[in-house]
Amino acid sequence: RLSRQPPPALPKKMARSSRRLLCTPLHSRLCALAIFLSCASFALSWEEHTVALPYSGGSPVCTQEQCDEGTRAIPYFLCSDATGWEDGAASFDDPLPSNSLVVQAQVSIAGRFYCDAQGSDNIVVTLDGTLVKAISAPNADNCNGCDNCATNVTMISSEFPTSGWSGYRYGDSNTLRVLASSTSVLCISEAHLTLFYRKLNPDIVAARPDMAPVNKEVVVDIIGKDFIDSSSALCRFGSTDIPSAFKSSNRVTCTAPTSSTVTTVLLSYAQDGINFVNITQFSYYLEPIIRSFTPTQGSSTRSLAPNVVLTGTGLFNSTDMVCRFDSNFPVLARFLNATNVVCLSPSDPLHENGRNVSVAFSENGADFVAAPGLYTFVGINVTPSPTPTPTAS
Repeated sequence: RLSRQPPPALPKKMARSSRRLLCTPLHSRLCALAIFLSCASFALSWEEHTVALPYSGGSPVCTQEQCDEGTRAIPYFLCSDATGWEDGAASFDDPLPSNSLVVQAQVSIAGRFYCDAQGSDNIVVTLDGTLVKAISAPNADNCNGCDNCATNVTMISSEFPTSGWSGYRYGDSNTLRVLASSTSVLCISEAHLTLFYRKLNPDIVAARPDMAPVNKEVVVDIIGKDFIDSSSALCRFGSTDIPSAFKSSNRVTCTAPTSSTVTTVLLSYAQDGINFVNITQFSYYLEPIIRSFTPTQGSSTRSLAPNVVLTGTGLFNSTDMVCRFDSNFPVLARFLNATNVVCLSPSDPLHENGRNVSVAFSENGADFVAAPGLYTFVGINVTPSPTPTPTAS
């Protein structure tokens, strides 16, 4: 590996600020994870991998003692006027891990540059047909030395943080070319190609909610890390593609399309709109009907408040079920059977004696169905008689 110092302006990390995710008990089982991901200082990291590409076939070869001061003897080289030059082509197999996207390239060339041009000619470097850099030939200071007495020149490409490197062959053979722009002779001993890359898709840990009522839209939070703000990003619900909305490097949202029937589809995501990764199964369900609840009143203090049992039809067990007392105070729910769920000890942070509030229930933590009647908070120290709780079945 050739020792080198990258240019000071070379971006190795592209940091994006994280916006705080407001988490409520609506998605209580996701709260700890969402807070951790949104508050942690994640950055979108660019990894790097360097490939050494030797050029050989030239002769004779000088020793270090025969080279000019400031040059380095490398025991191999190839010149642009020699057989086998082929536009300075050097091929290599893709060394990057799967799920990678090349975003920038840097090339460091060790060689003997144009001695008769003295800066009037160009060196053009391409990677798989995409320009890395075109530079004026350096003023050679090793013209009296041998062709393997090398000096270094380094060039850095433009950045392609969203679309990636055009033409790069992932999992296949790739070609670097060093093009000599005139009849002046260019000799190269080796090139070191550094590929800067990021993950093609982010690390996704959850999608919530992962279900929606029939004939209703729902906004789905997709939680993970290393999201980027890409206009190409898509969520796919079954065979329907929906543009995603970037919120932070840890979260994007998608609005699930409506379905007129009870069904389950695969939810997947592609940051580039092409290469999708599967997230979870997304379900459409019939909303239950809540017919009554008991008791109808309780203490505003959680430690004294009773559990409230909702009775209805079409209830089913789900990980995100939740009850809501008033529009601002959700509490966890526990499934009993197809006709009963338990709302766990609702409390009133306002502690207003005699305050009446509405009651609602949600299977997915986002879409609520109202229960008939009102629930009354009767004061801090008032505890109504306990109501028998139905048994689970």
